[in-house]
Amino acid sequence: MARQFDSKTSRRIASDLHRNSSTISHELKCGTGCQIGANHQLFKAYFADNAQLIYDNHRMACRAVS
Repeated sequence: MARQFDSKTSRRIASDLHRNSSTISHELKCGTGCQIGANHQLFKAYFADNAQLIYDNHRMACRAVS
């Protein structure tokens, strides 16, 4: 379960992890996606796997062609 949805702010999470709050905010923004729940309603949730996939795709797209 994502820490953001445990009613903690990104500043509080950053403080707990000894990171800059902008780093946490950026990570949450990039890794949050829409999901469809059991009641067929959309909701937003953070998934680390989703964030990693987005990062990898961006990384591959920006590399220079050899």
